[in-house]
Amino acid sequence: MLISLLAVIKYRNTAKISFIFYVVLVVLIAGIIYTVSTSHTIYLACTILAAEILVLPYLIILASGISIKREKKAKQKSAEAEKAESSPGKADAVTLERYEKILAVNRDFTVKAANMFSDEDSLDKFLGYFNKKLTETTHADGCVILLADEFDNILAVRSMSGSFPPPYKLPDDLPHKPVRIETNFRYAQFPLQDNVFGNVASGGEPVLIPDSSKDTRIYQNGPEDFLACGSYIFVPIKINDEVTGVASLSRNPDKEKFGAAEFEDAKIITEAASTALKPLFSFLEYSEHSELTKEGDIAAKFQKQLLPEKLPAVTNVSLGCWSSTAENVCGDYYDVIFSRRDRVSYIMADIAGKGMNSFTVMVMVRAMLRLIVNTPQSAGTILSWANKGICAENSNIDH
Repeated sequence: MLISLLAVIKYRNTAKISFIFYVVLVVLIAGIIYTVSTSHTIYLACTILAAEILVLPYLIILASGISIKREKKAKQKSAEAEKAESSPGKADAVTLERYEKILAVNRDFTVKAANMFSDEDSLDKFLGYFNKKLTETTHADGCVILLADEFDNILAVRSMSGSFPPPYKLPDDLPHKPVRIETNFRYAQFPLQDNVFGNVASGGEPVLIPDSSKDTRIYQNGPEDFLACGSYIFVPIKINDEVTGVASLSRNPDKEKFGAAEFEDAKIITEAASTALKPLFSFLEYSEHSELTKEGDIAAKFQKQLLPEKLPAVTNVSLGCWSSTAENVCGDYYDVIFSRRDRVSYIMADIAGKGMNSFTVMVMVRAMLRLIVNTPQSAGTILSWANKGICAENSNIDH
């Protein structure tokens, strides 16, 4: 009977070895030792009977049902499995929504920068648009954009709007008048240390300060209401992983503090503006050293700067490239991007047409792809995102 019960328990997998089995084992061993020492087999029979009496009720209980603890564990594992299955879908949806938002903002800035190439004061106009976009999206009271001087290692204000209480120590001899304070701020130059702008540029990481009264990085200049500091957001402007400026936002202390949503929006907009600034900077650099006598010559040199000067080394892969333009400017475009640890993106495209029109589209494609390839999505999904950005209904580029 005991053997039958043990077989049922083993088949149904209702229990593991219990303390009761160790007790029975001790009783049997003690009975055997006592039987050997006294040479009376009656003691062995009594020991076996006692062991059966101890273990039989326990075996019957185990054979007749499933342990409550094991049933709870099974339900817990099932719930964890369902949660694990549902989580990736939600995460993918959030990631997809974020990338679509990034793509839309990036396309907007790229088109804006492309349309400003030939304008006078194109950089100031672009920074003004960047300032306006940041202020409207984050509902900030003020915005200041600073750019770095590569020779003097300082930051200078290039765009300023709204109410932005100075977060740095004002000169002792400066009268606390709104016009004087704004003028001082607008023409101030900040070193890359000992002030919040320089520290953000040196650190290269965005900073959210919800309550400046509790943060020692913000200097409180006085009791006047227009100098009262509230919430701040500082985001470094990066081009090729090199900080070239800082975008700053402020909100008055009597308003709701900046939160994670505004902080994320500010980072997305600044990253998109940084991507569009690179070709604009390159264009302005060439414009400063040569007259715009031939549109094709300038754009051809600019296009060459956007193509990789040297292809990166890829393990077990030999790479080479050769390109010859039929005219000064063409739409040929290629790139190799280490987008993720487990992925290398090889890009080769031919933009239809010639001249500045095809070149502008090439700049858009390059900026979009470099921004969105860092995603676990498939190549087909990435191309569909880029296609939506280029072929948007409100695009004013005829292509």
